[in-house]
Formats: sequence, structure tokens, C-alpha cells
Amino acid sequence: MLEQMVSQAPVFLLVAARCFALIMTLPLFSARTVPRAAKVALAGYLAFFIYPRVSLDSGTFASYASFISPDG
Repeated sequence: MLEQMVSQAPVFLLVAARCFALIMTLPLFSARTVPRAAKVALAGYLAFFIYPRVSLDSGTFASYASFISPDG
């Protein structure tokens, strides 16, 4: 189980980074009145719910290029 978690960590971190960027740029949450901890928690929960729905074509994580490029 630990092996699977370590092998999938880069994919989860990419999903979490995109969720965090989304939360930070939304007009409602980009205000300074919203605590940073709340933004990070919301992005973490969002990534936690989105991550299981991410599908990898080959079943393994080969490179970051497949997640960065618009072609997939």
C-alpha cells in the first residue's frame, strides 16, 4: 500500500497544485480577508475528491509532460 501511495504521489501533487492555483485565483477567495489556511484546506479537499477521478492511460506515471501538455 505504501508503494502505491509513493508511486501516485506526483500525480496527486499535480492535481493539488492545480486546485490550489484555482482557489487562489477565484475572486471570492483571492481576497486577503480569507485566511491562507482555509484556502489550502479547501484546495486539499478539492484535490482529495478530484484525484480518484483522474485516469492514466498507461496505468503508470511516466512523465510530467502528459499532464502539462494540452494534448494529454
